[in-house]
Amino acid sequence: MHENELKHLKKNLGKYAEGFIESLSDFPKRAVRINRLKADPEKIASALCLTQKAAYCEDSYLITDNINGAHPYHRAGLFYMQEPSAMLAVEAARPYIEKIVKEREYPLLLDMCAAPGGKSGQLAALLGGKGALISNEIDYKRAKTLASNLERLGVRNCAVLSSPSEKIATVFGNIFDAVAVDAPCSGEGMLRKEEAAWDNMNEKTMLSCAERQREILENAVLCLKEGGVLVYSTCTLNETENEGVLEDFIKSGVLAALDCPHLTLVRKSERQTAYRALPQDGGGEGHFVCVLEKKTGGEKKAKPKSPFSTKFDEKKLFAALSPLAKDPIFHTPYIYGENVFLCPPLPEMRNLQIINAGVNVAALMKNTIVPSHGFVAALRKNEVSTAVNFPYVIGDNTFKASGRSLIEKYLRGEELDICAPFSGFGVICADSHPLGLVKASGGVLKNHYPKGLRTR
Repeated sequence: MHENELKHLKKNLGKYAEGFIESLSDFPKRAVRINRLKADPEKIASALCLTQKAAYCEDSYLITDNINGAHPYHRAGLFYMQEPSAMLAVEAARPYIEKIVKEREYPLLLDMCAAPGGKSGQLAALLGGKGALISNEIDYKRAKTLASNLERLGVRNCAVLSSPSEKIATVFGNIFDAVAVDAPCSGEGMLRKEEAAWDNMNEKTMLSCAERQREILENAVLCLKEGGVLVYSTCTLNETENEGVLEDFIKSGVLAALDCPHLTLVRKSERQTAYRALPQDGGGEGHFVCVLEKKTGGEKKAKPKSPFSTKFDEKKLFAALSPLAKDPIFHTPYIYGENVFLCPPLPEMRNLQIINAGVNVAALMKNTIVPSHGFVAALRKNEVSTAVNFPYVIGDNTFKASGRSLIEKYLRGEELDICAPFSGFGVICADSHPLGLVKASGGVLKNHYPKGLRTR
């Protein structure tokens, strides 16, 4: 720790500073959020021997080093690794968003600063397949990571964009029922995790972040319909980037802060109806959240359609995919380039940079429909038809040892020297949860796990 950075923290964290600085000598907490879109959280927690719940989300658990991104359950999208207090933002808004999902015929949610995807995954779980989620990330490389994470989590009703917030506001207007803004910040809640975060502990960075946050927030408000819910969060704790950014919006009457009495292990702001998770309280690394309702501005009627112009033959696609899944057509099929997408109705997105929309389910190769990894990633365990299932954490120890070896070979991209009870494409599963594609040929299973995802 450097003296100037410590002075900055003491000045800007006020009465929280002493406990915060003392907490920096502790190890950061690690957690997973179990993905309700694909699995029952209690069953997965039991299978993984997770017993201690994390503080800020009902579906989250603290983890040790044996649970990581290489675990087959992570590859299958059964859980998302996320710092515990990063789950606070969506949890704070959860009761309000659940009400929206229940009452609206086609709820529309927007995650304005979405990468790497933790909060979008939480929002998608709240939607439960209903309506649509637009997840935006201005940085193109991070947007690609976002799309990959949402694919892994099996989110079927989402479009991933990479556009500036002002362009998002111009194209969409006030059509969204709820908007999440996890704003770029100086990152005081990152100090235990990332040494580089210390470089941002200065007045210049803090003020620059606050200016950028106001701009993003202004555009987020433009996207929100009257009566809609906005959740503003940062992983920093100073008032300049939090209450200070929100103050003018609240004083003007455009936004009104909402109570979140269901939250635990948080400190309520003395300045606004807002909340802080502080590392000295033991729940996580630190986060700020305020849930607000938009009080003015009316509503623009969204006209959901597909961003794709050419529909694909549903009967042909069903014939190609039905050997793998019991009910493979869950949205309207479209052709784009050399790929087939199953895409839900989405708001007009003309002039925005689209990374992905719906689910990429197949590639067209010389008039042949070849199933894609995206299709398998979208499947739930009870939807798979043609599969080879290996035990990994459930079952007899002898069979688990053999199953683990084969799954690990598959995730490395190797062929599996076993005969399958089918020919052609099938799905390989870990404890019945779909992992990826194989193709039975010549007494072996050819590996079709994407090269970019393979264990190195």
